[in-house]
Parts: sequence; C-alpha cells; structure tokens
Amino acid sequence: MLKKIFLYYNTIKYLKPVQVKYQLYYRFNKYLKKNIKLKEGFDESKIDENITLIPSIDSYKRYHGDYRFEFLNKIKDFKQKIDWNFNKYGKLWTYNLNYFEYLHQSQIDFEEGTKLIEDFINDIDSIKDGLEPFPTSLRIINWIKFLLKYKVKKQRINQSLFSQSFFLYENIEYHLQGNHLLENAFALLYAGIYFNNKKLIGKAEEIISVQLEEQILPDGAHYELSPMYHQLIFFRMLDTINIVNNSKYHNSEISKLLNNKAGLMYSWLENITFSTGDIPLFNDSAPGIAPGSKELIKYAKRLGLHDSQKSLRESGYRKFVGKNYELVIDSGKIGPDYIPGHGHNDIFSFVLYIRNNPVIVDTGTSVYGGDSKRRIIERSTGAHNTVTVDKIEQSEIWGDFRVARRSIPEIVTEDENMLILEYVHFSKKYKHRREFFINESGIEIIDKIFPKHNSTSHLHFDNDIFPQIENNIIDLSYCKIKVEGGILKEQQYLQAKGFGELRPSKKVEIDFEENLKITISVI
Repeated sequence: MLKKIFLYYNTIKYLKPVQVKYQLYYRFNKYLKKNIKLKEGFDESKIDENITLIPSIDSYKRYHGDYRFEFLNKIKDFKQKIDWNFNKYGKLWTYNLNYFEYLHQSQIDFEEGTKLIEDFINDIDSIKDGLEPFPTSLRIINWIKFLLKYKVKKQRINQSLFSQSFFLYENIEYHLQGNHLLENAFALLYAGIYFNNKKLIGKAEEIISVQLEEQILPDGAHYELSPMYHQLIFFRMLDTINIVNNSKYHNSEISKLLNNKAGLMYSWLENITFSTGDIPLFNDSAPGIAPGSKELIKYAKRLGLHDSQKSLRESGYRKFVGKNYELVIDSGKIGPDYIPGHGHNDIFSFVLYIRNNPVIVDTGTSVYGGDSKRRIIERSTGAHNTVTVDKIEQSEIWGDFRVARRSIPEIVTEDENMLILEYVHFSKKYKHRREFFINESGIEIIDKIFPKHNSTSHLHFDNDIFPQIENNIIDLSYCKIKVEGGILKEQQYLQAKGFGELRPSKKVEIDFEENLKITISVI
C-alpha cells in the first residue's frame, strides 16, 4: 500500500494545478448523464459560403463500403447497422470509427459520406466514447472539411455540428493538456470560422495563443517528443491554416502565429525524417496512423509555407548522415514533466538506416489500452537500443500512460562528429554515460556505467534482418558490428509494424559490467 501511495505521489506532483482541478471536476461529472442537446442560436445563414479550401491530404482507406471499417489492422463488418459504441477491439478503434477521417478517402463520394454522417446523428443520443472531447474535435473538423469540399449546406448536419461545437466548448480537456488541448482548440477555431461565431473563435484563440508557444519547442518539435504525434499535430495545424488563410481572418494575429509555428514544425519534420520518408518510431509512434512526412511537406508547400531552417536542438534528438547511412539519436527527456504519457524508457536509444533500409530499429508501438502487459513491454528500457542497468527501468513507467520518478538526460558535449551524453538514475544508484563518435563509414558507441553494475545493451533489428554472430562480431549484409567488453546472445522480440501488428524479429543483447564498445562499420 505504501509503495502505491508513493507511486501516485511521484506521478501527481508533476501535474499542473489546472490538470488536478479539471481531473477532479470531470471525474465527479462522469456520473452525470452527458449528451449533446440541440444548441440554440444556430443560424445557417451565417455560414461562410465563400471558403474554398486548398486540397488537403487524402485519408488512408479505412472504410471499405457497406458499413465495413478497418482501423489498427482490425476489420469489422457491421453489415446492416453501424454500432458507434463498438468496443471489442479497444477504445482507440472506437475513437477512430467516430473521428470520420475516412470521409476524405478518394473512394468516398458525397452521397456515401452524407449517409454515414446521418447514421451517426440518428444515434447520437446513445453514443458514449465517440462524444468524448477528443473524437468530437476531430469529427468537427472532418465534417466541416467534407461540407466545404462539396459546397453544400445540410441543415440537419450543420445543426448537429453547431451543437457538438458548443458541447466541446463546455468540455475542453484542460485536465489532459498536450495534443488533446490543441486538437480541441483547432476544432473550435474551425467551427468558429465556419459558423462565423465569435465565442468559439475567442475561446480557440485564447487556447492556441498559449499552447502553441508552450507545445512547439524552439527547434520545431512538438513537446511530447513523438515523431508520429508531431505529424498528427502538424497535419491538424495545416488544415487549420487552410481554413484561416482562406477566410476573412487571413491577416489576423492567430494566422501569423499559426504560420510561424507551422514553419518550425516543417523544419523539425524534415530534419527528423529519413530519406525514405520514414520517421524513427521513438516514444508512441507507429506507421499508418498519421499522414507521411513527404505528404505533409507537399501540403505545407501548397499552403505557401516555408521551412524555418532550424537545426535539431531543444527536442534532444540528433541526426547524423554518413556516406551510406542515417543515424537518429534520442537524448531528450521522456516528455513534458506534466504530460509524459506518450514517453518511453528510451534515453540514448538510436535508430539506424543503411542504404535506405531500416537496420537497427525501435520496437515500436502496437497498443495503447486493452493489453497493459504489452504496453509496458513496449515502453520499457529493454525494448529500445539503449542499456538496462541491473534490470532497473530508466524511469518509473506504470499503467498505460503514467510516469512517476524519471531520469533526466544531459548532453555533455557535441559537435558534428561526436555526441556525449549522461544521465544519473533517479534512484542515484548509477550513472550511464554514452558516447557516439561518427565518421563517414561508421559509428563508434561507448557505454560507461558508474559504479559498475550488471548491465545489458540492446540492439533490435528490423524483421527482415537476420544477424550472424561469430567471435563478438555481428555480421549483416549492410554492415559489421564489432563488440568489445561484452558477451553477446541472440534473442527474439516482437516488432510493432503498426498498431495491432506484431512480427517476430531478432535482437542481440550484450551483457557487460562497466565499459562497452560497439563499432558499426558500414559496407
């Protein structure tokens, strides 16, 4: 019991007062019946009919027609009637069903999309998870984009949209902060411009003006430090810029702020993305969820945005490019102190591409909720290309999105060919120093543990890679990895190739006590 009390204390102490306030408020109010009632004051004549959006990015194919949906690599055929509360595949699947992003598939026409929207409205009084603020935010944006694309007014849909927008206004996710709060604000701004409603616009501007300054770091990274969430937030920001800049608010202060921060995010995305278009799957990241980096950059250019030409700094990520390889290193914190829920124990982990092929990779993310055991594994130190000391986790991760005590990394020194990093474990039991030395044809990694402990370095290989070990050398088709000071053993692990998709893959664990040297020679 005492251990659990300390766990809660060391988690809650990092929260902002506003988070605690609204956590209590919403937990109390969850016992009250909440539904969306028709909001008075709706006037369809105020809808701005002159907004013409620049083409956005088509959605992944998630709707296969005839009420058959596919999310997170799981298919559900509803046959005759959609169950908007369907939760057999977990809450995230239910959320995706209620986002309505599939309205923007190239295969869906106006008639089909309208039919799906009307089905939702018919059931709105019985919908549960889909009426939470986050899916409501995305649904508002997606419905408005859909209606503006076809230049039509649908009174019943617009009335529902208006009511959902004010429902969101009264249920903003101050308790969660982070990407949730920004998504809420983007949706309110979208709806405010569409309905020409100053109250919605005012609230949106109030949140956005504060949150963009806080959430977008000076090097352009979204502060939750997930490359996938960076893509998602960047996409939503581009959509928001699209409607702002093509409305009467194109010269407003909020437009200037959005364009400025989008330029920074553009820059960071270009810096972090491999030449293949892949992102390193640090923290909560998975392919097939957000639009790809290349698509996002094309969209940004269509909107007239420019790369801010910033280098990787405050986010803690670093990228090195050799003759035939690209290396990305994570030397950043687990995330913002008060919202580390998408962070992993990946201090000093790295991802390596050779000749445009993934070689040493992150385990990835396959689940959020519904399988806490798997979630804990994927967030663990041993699931990343770093060092586990005495089988102790780098930070005290628990639950699906919780972190209590955490270790803080530090960049000791760096230049264009060197990166030296350190962190002292939160327990003060040890210090880990990792040194990277970079040249055109390879990488040298030196690990030092003070004082010496039983330690294990982890190297996870892409599922298409089959390492051959002989005389402390790992032989791959693209490179040779020489190990000095450790004992090697080959293991299997499950690589997340996407949400709900795991593939058996190979990893090498290297046991050592004090000093370890790994030399990667690229062929």
